[in-house]
Amino acid sequence: MGDHSKNQIMMGIMFAVINAFMLAGMSLFAKLLSTYFGPVEVTFFRNAFSLTALFIWFVFAGNLTTLRTKRPFAHLFRGAIGTVGIVLGTWALSMMPLAETTILHLYSLCCFPTPS
Repeated sequence: MGDHSKNQIMMGIMFAVINAFMLAGMSLFAKLLSTYFGPVEVTFFRNAFSLTALFIWFVFAGNLTTLRTKRPFAHLFRGAIGTVGIVLGTWALSMMPLAETTILHLYSLCCFPTPS
């Protein structure tokens, strides 16, 4: 294994750890916001802020043409399924303690792995 591949592995590990902390923080804020707002509202604002950040990134990178697709309905279907999943996850956060919700989420990844 060369130095280049070791560096890539270490960078991948670092990104995975940062990802875990960012997702934990997002879940914490969703839990806190769920005392004031419903799961649909929390999901809406989460997606609105994410979409705004992505749009700014694409504008500054000059890659708006990469958003063009040949399968818009497939993307809409995937977006609808993802949105329903996020709403249900936010709803679960509002009904259960944060630790138990996180354990169930991580356990579901073991039971239903995504194809690679």
